[in-house]
Amino acid sequence: MWLIPAIYLHHGQCICLFRGDFSKETVLSTNPLAFIKHWCSEGAKRLHIVDLDGTTKNKSYNKNLLKQIISEIDVPIQFGGGVHSMEQIDELLGLGVDFVVMGSTAVHKPDVISAACQKYSGKIIVAVDVKDGVAAIDGWEMKTNISAIDLIKHVRNLGVQTVLYTDIVRDGTLLGLNIKEATVLAQHTGMQLIVAGGLSSLDELKVLQEHEKDGICGALIESDSPIYRVLN
Repeated sequence: MWLIPAIYLHHGQCICLFRGDFSKETVLSTNPLAFIKHWCSEGAKRLHIVDLDGTTKNKSYNKNLLKQIISEIDVPIQFGGGVHSMEQIDELLGLGVDFVVMGSTAVHKPDVISAACQKYSGKIIVAVDVKDGVAAIDGWEMKTNISAIDLIKHVRNLGVQTVLYTDIVRDGTLLGLNIKEATVLAQHTGMQLIVAGGLSSLDELKVLQEHEKDGICGALIESDSPIYRVLN
């Protein structure tokens, strides 16, 4: 099972947010490359990198930084943030990103997801962000009337193999993952799930590992988490 540090880029810095709230932003590093190299030295075998500028402004301000990261580290990267088109997917995979993470596009432009899965099988991860069992999109600002399970089944039918499931209420809190809901979603959809939102302890990770047979294939850990050294 993957244990994946989550790196959030905003105006060229690494930050963390409490429940996705930009008014509760904490700057973790003004040197993202050094910050990422640190986590690689701690044993990270995969990275989750999000361009928050892309999610809020639909424009990436961190492309050159991403190129530098790819050129200087040798760890698989799953990257997302404002990715809405096949052209962006082509560019990111061409740069050397290993997996492209897309969220709202699954609702707004499902044809893009379908085409991307046909062209890049296994390379597309869809982020399903959930609050009270219902999906939220557009940087979590819009709550839909689509249940998490229905959205996961929908993207499965589009050709997606892996979903990044986040319990919004727990994200950035270190209060614990929603393992129960994640397991139910994996069991009822047959999808591989990476679970995010509040990983808090080594014991919790051990519980999560018990559900690998159900389809849980990884967990995100907040990159400011004090338990990272212990977990590795």
